[in-house]
Amino acid sequence: MYFDGISVSAYNPALGVSEPGANRRRVWDQCLVEASKAHRKKFCKSIYGVYQAGIDKCIKLYNYCEQCCDQVVPKIEKILNFACWRGCIRESKEAAKRVLEAKIAEAEMMAALLGLWRPKQGDKCDYKPLIQGENASFIVATIGKELSSDGPKQKLEIKFFHNGEPKTEVVTTPTDRLMQCGMAIVSRSDCDDRRR
Repeated sequence: MYFDGISVSAYNPALGVSEPGANRRRVWDQCLVEASKAHRKKFCKSIYGVYQAGIDKCIKLYNYCEQCCDQVVPKIEKILNFACWRGCIRESKEAAKRVLEAKIAEAEMMAALLGLWRPKQGDKCDYKPLIQGENASFIVATIGKELSSDGPKQKLEIKFFHNGEPKTEVVTTPTDRLMQCGMAIVSRSDCDDRRR
């Protein structure tokens, strides 16, 4: 037998049974809907006041979900409490992912409107390697893979050859060390249609 929730009724000592019409279902929507970082901070301040160490610990997603679910569903109801905690974490991660995707889409749209280049895996580029020191000049390179992205900022792996050996470096954009193919080395003829 499986169940996904439980209905409870208020107990009346005079009647010895539940009051009629007092049936209510336990729900934890507030923990799922209000798990943004700003709300977590407000929630944690209401619990810990000015105790900053407690607030900092409570703001972390797993701790927030535990605190919120403990207020909505008592710990003694372990299965429901765990279901609340798991749902809170899942929904919060999905919401954070949606926000990040929206930021990336917005950054790509702004880059397109402004005529800026947003590097993607496999793009050819002109790169000034750190390995060459301060007297570095631009060389032919390729974008390896995107390691992380936060709105307009990207952490990229750059692949190039130095003294005949393949090398990789990690760079965070925007930077003056990385340019669109043909923008720094104007004599390049392998830049596809991306060159302006």
